Amino acid sequence: MFYGHLFLIIAGLLLASCQVSESASLSNSNPADKVFAADIDDGDDIANNPNLTNNADCPVGLVSDIPLDEEFGVGASEITRCLDQQTNIKVVYQINLACKNADCSKPYATGNIINAINDYEVTHGLQARINYEVVAIVHSKGYPLVLDNSSANPHPDENPFQEQVQSLLDQGVKVYFCQNTARKNSVMIDQMIPGIEFVTAGVTALADYQLRGYAMVQP
Repeated sequence: MFYGHLFLIIAGLLLASCQVSESASLSNSNPADKVFAADIDDGDDIANNPNLTNNADCPVGLVSDIPLDEEFGVGASEITRCLDQQTNIKVVYQINLACKNADCSKPYATGNIINAINDYEVTHGLQARINYEVVAIVHSKGYPLVLDNSSANPHPDENPFQEQVQSLLDQGVKVYFCQNTARKNSVMIDQMIPGIEFVTAGVTALADYQLRGYAMVQP
C-alpha cells in the first residue's frame, strides 16, 4: 500500500514537471511579432520589449523627409515592417553586369546598394561595420565597373559609372574583382579604381561569403 501511494506521488511530480517544461518550450519557440513603424513611440523601453528594434524609433529617419502617413497615405506607418533587432547584418551583392538598361544609361546594382545603405543608416539608424556590412563581388560582364578612367595606364574599355562605384567605396562597401574576369579582359591592377581588391574567382567568392553567413542579393 505504501509503495502504491509513493508511486502515484512520484508519477504526479513527473507529470507536473513535464507540463511545465513543455509550456516553457512552447513559449520560447514562438517568434517575436514583426516590428512595425507605428508600434514604436518615443520613450519605449527596448530592453524590456523583445518586439522593438535596437533603435528608439522605427523609422529613426526619413529618406524623403516626409512622414510615412503623409507620403503614402494615412495608415502607411501601421503596415510598414521595420528591421527587427538586426544588429549584425551581412550582405554580399553579385555584380555580373555593368549596365542596368539597354542604352547603358544606368549602372547595374550600384543604385540598389545605395538604397540599402540609406535604409540601414537613415531609416533605421544603423552604422556601417558596427551594425551592418556590405560586400560586392564584380565579375563577368560587370568588369567595366572596376576600371579607373584616370589611370596612367588606362584600359581600352571605359567605366561609364566610376563615380557611382567610388561612392560605394567611400560609404564602406568592400568591392572585390574576380581574377578570372580580369584575366579574360586583360585588366591590370593599375587600371582598377584604388580600393577595389581581388578574389580568385567571383563564383567561389559568392559561395564563400554565403557560407560565412552573408545573405546574397542578385539585384
